Amino acid sequence: NVKSANELGDKVTVVAFIDEFNTSSVLGMLKEIFVDHSFEGTALPRNILWVAAMNPLRRIDSEQVQTIVSDHEIIHNLPAGKREFSVRPPPKSMEELVVNFNRLSQEQEEIFLNAYFSTHPRIATQEQREHLISFIIECQDFLRRARIHRVHVSIRDMIRTLQLYDYFKHRSFLLPADDLKPVSLDVDIHWYALVLAVAMAYYLRLRPALSDYSRDRFAEMFDRMACERRIPAGLPNFKAIIRSAMEHLYSNTIIPPGIARTGALLENLWFVVI
Repeated sequence: NVKSANELGDKVTVVAFIDEFNTSSVLGMLKEIFVDHSFEGTALPRNILWVAAMNPLRRIDSEQVQTIVSDHEIIHNLPAGKREFSVRPPPKSMEELVVNFNRLSQEQEEIFLNAYFSTHPRIATQEQREHLISFIIECQDFLRRARIHRVHVSIRDMIRTLQLYDYFKHRSFLLPADDLKPVSLDVDIHWYALVLAVAMAYYLRLRPALSDYSRDRFAEMFDRMACERRIPAGLPNFKAIIRSAMEHLYSNTIIPPGIARTGALLENLWFVVI
């Protein structure tokens, strides 16, 4: 607390971090802390370094609405009491304090992935790592270019993909046994785990409808890349692997009678269980 920081004196710098500060309803108070170095008129110790993270503002232009939006809700027409998680512009006096880190470049994403593998060496072989890195970077770029409202990619998506890959790789009972060939079991499991991890982290967040960045286009991209990397002969394509895994889970689940076996049910069951 402030009293403790005061007692430490100039020999120690205390870092105080505030996350998503521009979702706060007390921006005036935060401005006083960051700009004036005081709280309710009382000076704060100089050895406190105040650091904050903020969400970027986005604007939607349409015939119906032109307003600031966040990842959580649209501010327009919301009562003040319901705006706790809305992104607000920072006070003018704080704008010069903002440092825009933007997104990672593909080169930086590759550096991060290699660093992750160096600390998690058992996840994959060298060849499998190369597959994972190239596919993850391409998937990140695909979703980024899709520019879907409230869908953003970051380091978390890369980590999530690798964790899902490891999850599926060591839980082969989730994979359809009839599709896996004993002579190439390890290779087949690798590709199935890669497809299912990418599907959950990226593919299933896309709109099914036809567009330049639809699920169909994503599947085409994946299959093209897989062919370039000489995917094992006889292995199903991207969409077929996903469908087969979902149907495998459905077949091993007790479903009440009268419920239609639709694509939406398979997809929802898969997400709930996994």
